[in-house]
Amino acid sequence: MKRALIFLFALPLLVLAAWGGAGAYLAATQPSVRIERVSAASVSGEKTLPFYELMSPVPALEASDLLPKLEYKKGPPTRYIERMSLLVRNGASSARERIIYHGRRTRDDLAGLKFFAGDEPSAEARYVEAAILASQGQDTKIPAWKFYLLRPLLLREASLHLANVEEVQIMEQAGIPAFLFLGRRGAAGDVKASSLFVRRNSFYRVDYLGSQGFQTLQPSELFRKSFLVDKRGDAMDYLGRNLIDVRLEQAKIADAAKIEWPLLLLAAKVSVDPASLETYFHFAGISALLFRSVAMDGADTETLDILRNNVLAAEFYARDIAPQAPKTAEIGRLARQLTRNLE
Repeated sequence: MKRALIFLFALPLLVLAAWGGAGAYLAATQPSVRIERVSAASVSGEKTLPFYELMSPVPALEASDLLPKLEYKKGPPTRYIERMSLLVRNGASSARERIIYHGRRTRDDLAGLKFFAGDEPSAEARYVEAAILASQGQDTKIPAWKFYLLRPLLLREASLHLANVEEVQIMEQAGIPAFLFLGRRGAAGDVKASSLFVRRNSFYRVDYLGSQGFQTLQPSELFRKSFLVDKRGDAMDYLGRNLIDVRLEQAKIADAAKIEWPLLLLAAKVSVDPASLETYFHFAGISALLFRSVAMDGADTETLDILRNNVLAAEFYARDIAPQAPKTAEIGRLARQLTRNLE
């Protein structure tokens, strides 16, 4: 009986010791990264677009070519399309850079979140911040007893973000931290950076990819000039005002830059309003117009494939939304015209 009582009293201590051992083991497996606090920067003359409610500048159209790519995922779109990407090129350079905007992702797997911060509006973002700080042995400002219990959970979260990362930038916006993860450059020169913006349990991620380092994209600058709009309606209003000003000539287009901005506006509109047949109709139409323009004389295969696939993806989404609509049939007609070039 006495031994049983001793065991019962010792069991919680053994569990706590094992929990602490798990934390120590996870801490030893964390990669070493630099952490830098940065401040938000103001946009100065750049064009900005709200992809998935994240307002961000795009590289200057005068200095680079930007081409959005719409990817189709089967099933009627509801609130968000899974992702939208931009191909970025600088003149005749063979380097390829990309921006990939990911649709809003909700998470309910932040173990210990309620214990960490209760119902604070910034709880999820602060949880990620504490995880990153804990991984590098920095002060999380969590009471010692509480940190002991949370440490393994925080370190598990850190491991999701820090693989192949050499620097993390943390930026405060309206009392909520946002993050930029700068990756290590690969042996072939490829590099990746990812920004993460959090609003309660909604996570917005943007990936920046460079095949030969970053020559056009400046992820840190883009990150510091990005912010989440207050609500989806604000993004819709912004895009609506800019689209009203778009005027396209029906004649042949010799300069692709004249059509890139309208195409980017429509791509952003698709990302925040994926159930709009009108947007798919115009997005497909402008993609087809650019595909057949003299500006594409001598264009590479990748560029032509993206434009053609934009029309095809727009048709698939249009058929999901309004299969019998005349505009859906018109998008299908454009798609058939472009795919005949492959026959």
